Amino acid sequence: MRQAIRDLVASVDPYARLDLEAEDALLDVASEFLDSVTNFSSRLARHRSSDSLDVKDLQLHLERHHQIRIPGFAGDDLSKLPAFPNGPSKANAAPSRTKDKDGKERPAPTIRSKRLAAAKAATANAGKS
Repeated sequence: MRQAIRDLVASVDPYARLDLEAEDALLDVASEFLDSVTNFSSRLARHRSSDSLDVKDLQLHLERHHQIRIPGFAGDDLSKLPAFPNGPSKANAAPSRTKDKDGKERPAPTIRSKRLAAAKAATANAGKS
């Protein structure tokens, strides 16, 4: 798998090199992604009372949760199927821009930025105690 990552990096920039920590981080992310897709797709297969994983299980999960279409299998129109209640949806999407207290438009805060702000506030409050 490390060689596949190195080949991918070389295809983007032949002179770029990744250090071992970056390779390890990419391997961890790839492993978690594969585990997530496999587990959820297996649950979809079980939900349709099947004991085998089918391409449509993978396709449904990847399209609904990661907005990834599988080439060659995108002809099946999954947009007609009902959306998952907790999955991403344009109607439930956060606004891409918000106005701050001065009335200036700024990018809407992401979950990550909210968590970072909470962690900084907790660290600041811990230092005051």
